[in-house]
Amino acid sequence: MDKKDRTRILILAAAKRVFLEKGYKDTTIKLIAESAGLGYGTIYSHFKLGKEEVFATLIEEVMTPFYEIAQLTYTPRNKEQAYNFTYNNTYKYLTLAIQNKEIFKLIHEAKGMSELVNQKWEDITDKFIERISVNVEIVRSLGMIRNEHYHSEIVASFLYYLGERYLWELILDKTAIPIHEITRDIVTMYTHGLFK
Repeated sequence: MDKKDRTRILILAAAKRVFLEKGYKDTTIKLIAESAGLGYGTIYSHFKLGKEEVFATLIEEVMTPFYEIAQLTYTPRNKEQAYNFTYNNTYKYLTLAIQNKEIFKLIHEAKGMSELVNQKWEDITDKFIERISVNVEIVRSLGMIRNEHYHSEIVASFLYYLGERYLWELILDKTAIPIHEITRDIVTMYTHGLFK
């Protein structure tokens, strides 16, 4: 690892500490530089768009284990296997979000304040919907789809957006519904709607 990479890692670690302590709105490049023990200009030499780019990069790091869940091979032989696979992935997704609750609160805050961060979240959303769409097409190719006219993106969006809605409800403490019940209901509706 070269000096540039080490400096970038140092900046991101310092930024994460400052964002968690101060919140998105009150974090500045100056505070990140002080926390990292670096000059103000050094931050900009690595992140030309400043605070927004630093935070968008942190989001990508946080989402890495979520992408790993999404990339698991989907090969259901029947509706029950598909339900179990989707349940496990949805439950892991929501549980990971809870484990990263403070960062997700920051993402929620930043999405309303930064077009770059909001676009980053839209890009993440698109990745998940695209991946779920592949799974819908697998079901179609196996001849198990309930309706041949289903558009895979619409079906995938149903699962993703319902899951995202409850992700934010859980992160912001706006629901008392247990994760396993949220997961059960979302996955039941998705699976039974998708499969014959």
